[in-house]
Amino acid sequence: MRLSSSRKEDAFTIDTEATVDYMMSAHGCILPASVVHRETAAEKLLTENVFQYTPFRKFGAESELKFGDVPLQRQWLFEDPMR
Repeated sequence: MRLSSSRKEDAFTIDTEATVDYMMSAHGCILPASVVHRETAAEKLLTENVFQYTPFRKFGAESELKFGDVPLQRQWLFEDPMR
């Protein structure tokens, strides 16, 4: 998956791009394997971050915690323009 955006900062346009590669895990679900994030201005590299994920491990937990029939509520971390 590739995401890109551009923004103006003074006289420059800052281009941001992130590429995420996914793989099927040993647990039968698709998970991120790596992420590459880059920022450029005037075609010059300003920032590059490369993340490599090790195999995800499955874990379990036992708890006495019980969840009843409580309705889910959305909690927005930003202002929802549709409200």
